Amino acid sequence: MDPLGDRVNRNGTPTVSDPSPGSEGGLALSGTRTLLLTTFTHVLVDGYGIGLSVLLALLFGRNGRFALVGLILSAYTLATAFAEPLWGRFSDATGRRGAVVGWGLVFASASFCAFGFVSPEGPWAGPLLILFALAAGAGAGTYHSVATALVNEVTSRENRGLVQGINNAGGSVGRTLFPLALAELAVVLGSPGWAVLPFAGAGVLLGLATVSAFPLASPRTFRAGTASPSPDGPMDRRFLARMVALSFLRTAFFVTAAGFLPTYLVAVRGLDERAMGTVMTLVMSTGILAQPLGGSLSDRLDRGRLLAGLLAGSGAAFAGSLLMEGLWSSVALLGISMFMVLMTFPLLFALMGDVVPGNRLGAATGLVTGAGGLAATLTQATVGVLAQRTSPVLVLLGLSALGVLSGWMAMGLRAPRSPGGRRALGS
Repeated sequence: MDPLGDRVNRNGTPTVSDPSPGSEGGLALSGTRTLLLTTFTHVLVDGYGIGLSVLLALLFGRNGRFALVGLILSAYTLATAFAEPLWGRFSDATGRRGAVVGWGLVFASASFCAFGFVSPEGPWAGPLLILFALAAGAGAGTYHSVATALVNEVTSRENRGLVQGINNAGGSVGRTLFPLALAELAVVLGSPGWAVLPFAGAGVLLGLATVSAFPLASPRTFRAGTASPSPDGPMDRRFLARMVALSFLRTAFFVTAAGFLPTYLVAVRGLDERAMGTVMTLVMSTGILAQPLGGSLSDRLDRGRLLAGLLAGSGAAFAGSLLMEGLWSSVALLGISMFMVLMTFPLLFALMGDVVPGNRLGAATGLVTGAGGLAATLTQATVGVLAQRTSPVLVLLGLSALGVLSGWMAMGLRAPRSPGGRRALGS
């Protein structure tokens, strides 16, 4: 018996299970188990992403080395940008989405652990940190394209936004826990490496558990009344092109803003390590509520228009936070900005599930997220160099314009229509 509750043939292809009583109208047992594993994996993957930024602030924030911070962040993001479409295509071809996610988490965890033990004063510190950032990014790059496709496969269209919101809330939990925990442990233990070790160990164990839970192909058939796979048919290339452009702008804004916030708080605002960790935890904790809320609202409203308003508002709030003199008024606007942009993550993935054919979902999602990663790579490197040479505040103000532009790009998205000609629910 397959761990997801569907029988699997000898060749690894699933057969249809008989519907179980009481399973109608939501996720089947297989979908619930899948959601739990992907959500907990998301905690660690996104925790590593923001954790990398916190570690760099601990290592280089007092020296204001924005250029080196930007280069290392770019290496991590570049690796994810190239890895996501490749792993997505591989998972489409093999159906082994769960195994890809599990082994990716193991590799990312080991690389993140090694990152913490590099001495910033050593002659090879820069190259080693870039190397480990590339390795961690290649492992983390298995998640967003593959795991979100896996969730879309076991989710009904009517609940897709909410379920993707729950899955993405795991990422917000990671972004909330890691900053304060890493900063506090680094101070108490006297070493960023020892602070990283518990999280990396948890990642290795969860990754191996995920591989064990998905020994065969992912389910491509579902219990009656519980899930609707993404539609079959030709790819809507115009829709995909607009989603790529939207992801390019949104991810460049969000990933770069979140990546530089710890160093900005230490170098510009003058916060110590614990205060920086506290502020980052407060700001990122908004996503725990934002992502399920955004997904749930998108099941009832037009996803494209909701996406546009949230992204434009996030860019404006981020700009306002930089102009505030008072720390806590600035933090409040930062929280609003992150709340709004994090609401958009399940919307983007739900839209992909609504429109993209199921046999291309992993590759298409990887292309969209990879384009965003490539944009963030370029933006992080550029922001780092410009902030080093000019004013960090002015450079980050320019960055906020990308959030507003991504909102404008989302206005052009058209909701798909159901076969009956009416707008499909939640689109």
